[in-house]
Amino acid sequence: MPGNGKSAKRTTDARSGRPKRVKVMPASGAPPMDLALLVVTFVGFLTVEEVMTAMLLRYYAWAKLVKVVAVLELMLMKAIFQV
Repeated sequence: MPGNGKSAKRTTDARSGRPKRVKVMPASGAPPMDLALLVVTFVGFLTVEEVMTAMLLRYYAWAKLVKVVAVLELMLMKAIFQV
């Protein structure tokens, strides 16, 4: 309270007169929604990254196998036809 030597806590924003926005932790002790959303987004990103990496590696392995088969076919054709 003003006048008693202690500074009073303001409950309104000095500029607009609106009540201050106060972040309140949930009573259950759960982390704030922002943190939960950040964790879910990060885990989701890692999952998508893993899937993309697996697909690229599978494609790379398949392409390499096709190339090896093509080279073997070429060598076989050369051996058969003595080109």
